[in-house]
This record gives sequence, C-alpha cells and structure tokens, in this order.
Amino acid sequence: MTAEGWSIDLPAGTYRRLKGGQAPQINTGQPVDGPLEVPPSDAVFLIRRDSM
Repeated sequence: MTAEGWSIDLPAGTYRRLKGGQAPQINTGQPVDGPLEVPPSDAVFLIRRDSM
C-alpha cells in the first residue's frame, strides 16, 4: 500500500479477482484484463487463473 494510487498492466486472462462478501463491488470473481488501478492506501488481491 502506498499514499499514492498506482496501476499495473497485467496480461489478459492470467488473473481474476477474488469472489467474496466483503466489498462485493470489487471482489467480483471476474477476470482482470489489462491495466489494474489500485487506489491510494488500498490493496487488491488476485488469483492466477491457472490455479483454479
């Protein structure tokens, strides 16, 4: 986590978001394609799709 937001360009189809009840608008279980924006003082946890 940092005081400033940041982004990372992820390979299409490689990662997906966790699916959960906490923050369901973010933890959707959907694939992440392309750039991922992470807000300041926040974190995003992802799962490799080949580990499902």
